[in-house]
Amino acid sequence: MLCHARFARSALAICLSVSSLVAYAESETTTEGVIFRCAPLELEVVQAEMSDYLLRLGIRSDWVTTTVTTGTQVQFTLATVAHDTNTLSLASQENYGIKNDIVMLPNKKGGLNAVSTVSQKEIVLALFQRGRVTTFEGAACSLATFKDHVGIRQNIVSWAQKLDWGWPNGGSARWNSAYWLKGTPNTAVSPFVALHDAFLQQHAYAIGCYTASKLVIAHAVSDYYRRIKRDPGLTRLVEQRLLSDGEPLVDIEPGKMWSFEQLCRASSDYSAQRLVAS
Repeated sequence: MLCHARFARSALAICLSVSSLVAYAESETTTEGVIFRCAPLELEVVQAEMSDYLLRLGIRSDWVTTTVTTGTQVQFTLATVAHDTNTLSLASQENYGIKNDIVMLPNKKGGLNAVSTVSQKEIVLALFQRGRVTTFEGAACSLATFKDHVGIRQNIVSWAQKLDWGWPNGGSARWNSAYWLKGTPNTAVSPFVALHDAFLQQHAYAIGCYTASKLVIAHAVSDYYRRIKRDPGLTRLVEQRLLSDGEPLVDIEPGKMWSFEQLCRASSDYSAQRLVAS
């Protein structure tokens, strides 16, 4: 049963659950696209840098509507009809010329594998699309933060594309005991090393959907800052936040996630403990 893989492949859509790591905020207003709110001089820098960034991604200026409000806010919205909020069809629209990016992912032999994955161009166009809004403000009002956000989304998809973890099928979860103790990293192992092993040694793990999604997102975020951006300070910050309550996969698998299993009848969030964390 592979529901864990299908669920994890939707990780891009729920990566906002770790959004505080890159200090941006979501808004529920009717405003659409990507918004930067900051001081006038910062706004000028963002606009200039965004123009160059979009050009390098192959995004034409006439595809994007740029709206400046009161000198402290700029909004980037995909220039589509008002009722068009679909992001899944962007890649099939020939006028955008969207093709996959090739990224390099570490393998268990210590080398790198070339992986074809969603392009940053498509991610940016999807963020600009109507029907959603992503706001960068305060310390996050910079193109660098926006590029991190795009990079993290791409990294989540990249790591979620090939998942071969086992399925407990009503039994106990399985973790590589060299790195994990019942879903908690061993004390002598950093969260990054433990998370990374779950992707390099997938045969040693059997987990549920909820846990799989947590692993994909937590690993992709920490891997982005450690391996791709190579920022020691932000890498430490990510690990500190993952361990803020002592558990990078806190409440590892709520019982409700297993309500379909005949062996799991209790309603408590910890009712599946023996199934997934033993």
